[in-house]
Amino acid sequence: MRIRDIDINEIQTVLTEAKSHADNIRNKLGLPNLSASDVNFYQYINNALKALNFDVIYTGKLEEVNVHGHVPAITKFYHQTDRSHGGKIFIYNKYSERKKNELLLHEFIHIYDDFTPWSTDNTNGENAYKLTKLIIKAVELRTELISLALMMPIEEFQNNLLLHSYDIIKIASLYRVVKPSSIAKWLILHDDYFAHYAIIIFNNIVSESKLIVDEYHSSNTAFNIQDILYNENSIAFNSRKCRTDISGISTIDNQSYHCFCFYENDVKHPLPSSVSKKEKTITCDEMVIIGWSKNLYDIIKNLKAQP
Repeated sequence: MRIRDIDINEIQTVLTEAKSHADNIRNKLGLPNLSASDVNFYQYINNALKALNFDVIYTGKLEEVNVHGHVPAITKFYHQTDRSHGGKIFIYNKYSERKKNELLLHEFIHIYDDFTPWSTDNTNGENAYKLTKLIIKAVELRTELISLALMMPIEEFQNNLLLHSYDIIKIASLYRVVKPSSIAKWLILHDDYFAHYAIIIFNNIVSESKLIVDEYHSSNTAFNIQDILYNENSIAFNSRKCRTDISGISTIDNQSYHCFCFYENDVKHPLPSSVSKKEKTITCDEMVIIGWSKNLYDIIKNLKAQP
């Protein structure tokens, strides 16, 4: 899911549906008050998969799959039309632990989703319909939103933002099994305050002009990532220089922003489609940036949860 591809003004219906699906799955699993901030969260998921007769296999063989190349994860059902027979979930084993956790939950939700294709068989009319690009795109978006709703129930998530004064470093530590990029996306999809956000990969294969993997900004000012990355007064510059997580004040074009940068070294990342038509992974460094104007951040960090 790329924030830059989403119409923020039109996604509310999908978010509401995702929350409803997540609540239904919660009730089935018996974890209505459990989120990814709890160490037992994934134990419930693994127990549910065992009960459904699904095996989870971490493998490097997904690096080259058919003519399309790499896929992050895939589920194979034992029976083409009856998912109660179980199956196998394959997850690429060279991803970070946080990403593997998210992929596991993503595939878990696919098992519950009747709109998910049961195979690559396009001779069956119903399954062929599910394999169309439009349907797959819609299913993948909904599945990712359900995953986020399961991991970070929005009421709890928003209360935690207020409790920790919008300190996103603390929020990332609280939801330690979730990627910082997913936390930032979840915040942007629900929050009412103008933010800027980007995911950037650093690798000598990718030219400087194609660094951005995802980018979003909701303010009226220009969000020039080059100005931010190469400005010594920016948190992003220092995060990249030190190759570590940093938060604080950035000064860009004489304006002050409060930013949070998450830096991860030597991660596997699928190449964006703008760089490679065939899906494959590269080893890279990844930076996630999220921030607000300092004046706005000074306001929202002092907000309090309603009793």
